[in-house]
Amino acid sequence: MCKSMTEFEILILEIQSIKEAAKVQKKKIEDMEGELKAYMKKRGKEKLFSNETNITVSYCSVPTPKFNKELFIKENSEEEYQKYQKVTSSMRLNYLKGNQA
Repeated sequence: MCKSMTEFEILILEIQSIKEAAKVQKKKIEDMEGELKAYMKKRGKEKLFSNETNITVSYCSVPTPKFNKELFIKENSEEEYQKYQKVTSSMRLNYLKGNQA
């Protein structure tokens, strides 16, 4: 726990520095995964196995069910949709530029 405003500010700087480094790493990973996807797509492969790493990489379509709000409202009503909607609350830590306290 921070004992002073100085410790608080140092902590924020450290967090921001780590977040920036994480963004760079995430971009590198996305670029490298893009290369994998292009390689697999070009060769028409959905799965590749690496003997060296003993890892199987798959790149294929995965069906994902999604709730269709518009269709639900069309077939029922907006009121019916609102009846099933649940509002939840959660805490979120935000970093805002400037003094917005």
